[in-house]
Amino acid sequence: MVVVGIVGPQQSGKKTVAATLQKLHGFKILTIGGNTPQGVFVHGGTKKEVEEASNTPDARLSAAPTAETTPATTPGAREAVAPYEESKATEAATAVMDYCKFAVLFTHSVGSTCSAFRTVQRSGLSLAAIGCIPTCGGVCGACNLLLGMQHWGEDFLVLGFRTLEQVKVFRKRPIFLLLAVDAPLLCRLRRSGTQDVSAFLAHEDRLMFGSDAEKESHGIYACMRQADAIVLGDRDLASLEKKLSALDIVNPERRRPSWDAYFMRLASLAASRANCLKRRVGAIVVRSNRLVSTGYNGTHSAAVNCLDGGCERCSDPTVHAGRQLEACSCIHAEANALLEAGRERCLGGAIYVTLLPCLSCAKLTIQAGIKRVVYAEAYDTQSGSLELLRNAGLEVYRFSDRHPSIPHAIVSFAE
Repeated sequence: MVVVGIVGPQQSGKKTVAATLQKLHGFKILTIGGNTPQGVFVHGGTKKEVEEASNTPDARLSAAPTAETTPATTPGAREAVAPYEESKATEAATAVMDYCKFAVLFTHSVGSTCSAFRTVQRSGLSLAAIGCIPTCGGVCGACNLLLGMQHWGEDFLVLGFRTLEQVKVFRKRPIFLLLAVDAPLLCRLRRSGTQDVSAFLAHEDRLMFGSDAEKESHGIYACMRQADAIVLGDRDLASLEKKLSALDIVNPERRRPSWDAYFMRLASLAASRANCLKRRVGAIVVRSNRLVSTGYNGTHSAAVNCLDGGCERCSDPTVHAGRQLEACSCIHAEANALLEAGRERCLGGAIYVTLLPCLSCAKLTIQAGIKRVVYAEAYDTQSGSLELLRNAGLEVYRFSDRHPSIPHAIVSFAE
């Protein structure tokens, strides 16, 4: 199961992105309700209803539109979708089921009376009338657990994020990813068709940053800063579909990293400790998918840190990357990691490094008995290190070549 939240400014193309993702991956589209307990999650209905959902607390939405019933021409375009004819009981049942299954996944409010059950009571309907399990008695734990387990294998898109608090609720679960959708301001103005630019911008500011009375809600801007990925909906639908296909939002590695992504991110974390003035590099030695040692670049332990002037070569602006390395006082990340591990623990292992090893580090890597080198970024490809490693029988590849849609660094979220 994956739950993808979509957030962005007005007229950025959020609903077109949702329809495209639904077409590509078969998502079910939901939207966050208004002033209902915990924010009731209901299926998207007509285009007009979906657009009003985030502004109208009592907006009723019916069955989710499919890709066939949701035509789209350009990002942000207004699709015309015929309204669904559903009974009041079916609408209530849909709202209850959606609320229950998301409550157990995100709010985990087991043990108290189910808010969805109270919603049904206020509507004058019984649980039996809408097909809910009557034996649970409306207790949130039993009702939520059953309904949640029934839908654990489904994928959902959630629209309507407007506050940081809403995002934080979803962030409690690892199945959640947040996708930000944006477009240039002039592009969004044209899509809106408004003649009153000042009113558009004033509404934009309220949505993005909140009003003075709602400072705690932060607004859409704060939500977008928490995004796992961002897509720009500034061109035609074909371009957008190509971008979303390349993004590969349903890739399981986005929720749980592969070994390659796991160790490369650890190497990126190690790089944050580097004290070199030129650049930060981190390295991880691994054997049998177990961490053996870490290393980062910087001056030796008896010297002043490179950042504080400990290396004359690095502080010389006339020296270019990859040149005069013999005069550098810094020890490279790979050398530090290999030195820490020792040859015995390196034999048959792998090294993950944020930068392609230089020629000297390539020699050390071969001699240490490493059999696989994974790097994040290329560096001085004319040094001959890549050829040296491959000619020695080592498996060498760039991380992005095998994981094109997965970030190699750890994502940090701004509050």
